[in-house]
Amino acid sequence: MKRYWKIVLLSIITLVVIGSFYIQASLAAKDTLQLELEKISGNEDELKGLTIHGDYGTGNLTKNFVHEVNGETILLNNRSVIEELTTDINSHIMKKLIEEHRNFMRGKDLFPDYFFENESLVVYAGVKRDYKFNSIDFSFDIDVLDKKSNEIKSIPLDLPDTETYGWYDVVDVEVVDGQIILLTRSSLVNGGEEVNEYTFDLENQKLLSTEKLISTIRTDNSWTELSVIHDSSIDPEKYILFKTSTLKDVEKDGYFVQEVTGNEVQVYNIETKQLKKIDFPDELVDAIDLSTIIDSTLYVSSRVDSGLELSQYDLEKDEWGEKKAVDLPKYKNGYESMYTNLMNGKIYTAYLTDEGYELYIGDLRTGKSLYEGKIKVSNTSSKTDELYIHLIE
Repeated sequence: MKRYWKIVLLSIITLVVIGSFYIQASLAAKDTLQLELEKISGNEDELKGLTIHGDYGTGNLTKNFVHEVNGETILLNNRSVIEELTTDINSHIMKKLIEEHRNFMRGKDLFPDYFFENESLVVYAGVKRDYKFNSIDFSFDIDVLDKKSNEIKSIPLDLPDTETYGWYDVVDVEVVDGQIILLTRSSLVNGGEEVNEYTFDLENQKLLSTEKLISTIRTDNSWTELSVIHDSSIDPEKYILFKTSTLKDVEKDGYFVQEVTGNEVQVYNIETKQLKKIDFPDELVDAIDLSTIIDSTLYVSSRVDSGLELSQYDLEKDEWGEKKAVDLPKYKNGYESMYTNLMNGKIYTAYLTDEGYELYIGDLRTGKSLYEGKIKVSNTSSKTDELYIHLIE
């Protein structure tokens, strides 16, 4: 018997693994969730291509889901390890590129910030990292696909002085007048951050210029936090926003707390290479993440008791315009009771009411309502107020 103990042990392990798989599959089959949208008013065509991410609480358990409005609700808790690793919030953008340009996309890091696409080109710009004993060597990995000829050109570039950086990343890729423009963000080993612009000649595949746009510093008791704000899109963009917040440690009642001592918002025009400050009201600074730029108008969404308020800033005239109100009379104000996203020239808001969640879609330019509906969970006995929406894309 001793001669066969390894075979017996292997057989037992195999049975346990297979049994666990079928038990998990059985539980997953029962663990379902289905969201439905019930129209109140407007055009249901506004829902096409929309994806809703959220959580649903059932007792002590929380189900994470992704809902394709015209399809099924996928429970993320039921995904395999491989699916966990390969699923990305912006996967629909990457899936389209992979389907259309499979060979070009092979081996790429699938982050929208690394890509640019127009009618004739697809550009990829990532950062390679070579880890040394006490430093990291950074280099650009740039590939350009000509859609018509299917030709791929590469532009390699080692970044200088990499020993001074803790990390380095690309935050935006653009093509303007035959030039590839990369905006990068990096942290310095001795504290602080930088935003740099690299301009390449597309035809000759060479670096033309490097420009430092923003640099922050850190001292013993104060530092500056940097936010880069733009649409996670691979389409051409003309503007990108930067917010810098200065903080310091302040002693209160025997404890040190962080206190914001100043905020600054700047906009960079990628075409003209002009960086300028925006006179941003204090009450809107925290809402800068809920902003988008259409043509030359910056739209910022902020919560008010009656729903939402849209502020407009003309980037060419450097002035604030008239505010627009989005009245949501049934809005139940409170913590995590609303999610808002500005994209595609529209405002998307999922908000909590006494009867559950509702979805509002409106036109940013006109403030007109395009669609309103109820978000319902059709196959569970739990209360609707346990639903939490945290992303609409």
